[in-house]
Amino acid sequence: MLWYPMPRTIARTLSHCLLQAKQLFLRMVSLLCYGHSGSLATADFAHMCELIVLINHGSMRLDPRFFGKDQTITPKDLQALHVRCLDVVASRSSELVNAMRGARQHLTSAFKKVSALTRAML
Repeated sequence: MLWYPMPRTIARTLSHCLLQAKQLFLRMVSLLCYGHSGSLATADFAHMCELIVLINHGSMRLDPRFFGKDQTITPKDLQALHVRCLDVVASRSSELVNAMRGARQHLTSAFKKVSALTRAML
């Protein structure tokens, strides 16, 4: 049996995808911290918005084909965690909308994290 080294492009793609999965996992865990805390400040809601945007963006770009069998983070785990994050967002949605109504610059800042084409003020 011959052994062929993994092509560099596939190795980079694999390591890049695993890094994205770890980032997504940590962002989701961070968002869960806002679930059962008391009242939040505007800065907390701004951070929540950034996390929501980054999580949604990361979820769309993640390719489950690159997860190995021996990985600690699996697509199934991320899906379950994503559902819990949606629950946190839903439970804080009215507070989040009220906080962001008066601070639209935070929404703009959140979208700039994923798009270089975002205007100065949305």
